[in-house]
Amino acid sequence: KKMKKKLIVSLSFIFVLSVFMFAQEKLAGGILYGPNWACMVTAPQGWSMDQETLAHYGIYGLFYEDGKEFGGNTPIIYINTQKLNDDSDTELEKFISVDTNSYKKSGHKVKEYQLKNIEEKKIFAYEISKENNYEICAYTRYKNCCFLVVLTAHDEESIKENIPKLEFIINQMAYMELVNKNQN
Repeated sequence: KKMKKKLIVSLSFIFVLSVFMFAQEKLAGGILYGPNWACMVTAPQGWSMDQETLAHYGIYGLFYEDGKEFGGNTPIIYINTQKLNDDSDTELEKFISVDTNSYKKSGHKVKEYQLKNIEEKKIFAYEISKENNYEICAYTRYKNCCFLVVLTAHDEESIKENIPKLEFIINQMAYMELVNKNQN
């Protein structure tokens, strides 16, 4: 069973790489990676993944609608990662508490939010707002890494319209463990 799973992951990885080799400026998805893990992500239909615009902030998973420019009133979804002290939900919850409290200290309204169409991932989600900035922040964990997936827009209507896009990205995130061949 493990061999079959490894074969499927390997074939998926090769397929994704071949798609990106032939893609030009717009990507249908990509691979985020860290120490000993990788995560394949897929853009929702009609959206593209941009791995350059926010790279200087360490964000390589940025998504927005095809034909739109980054900035202005364009709703975006981005994925940020943060290493946790260990691979427990307790550590994830500590990180979430620190992160949401920083929003509160800067005057944002923060309340729990329920994403309804998430499959097979434990998600902690929050609605965060201040003036004309609205966000849905979804936190999930793979091993000792927190994945923060954020939908942000300038009005509540855009947030509501794009919740299915946020859920799609979260559901399509496929984690992989990378093995160092030099380890015993």
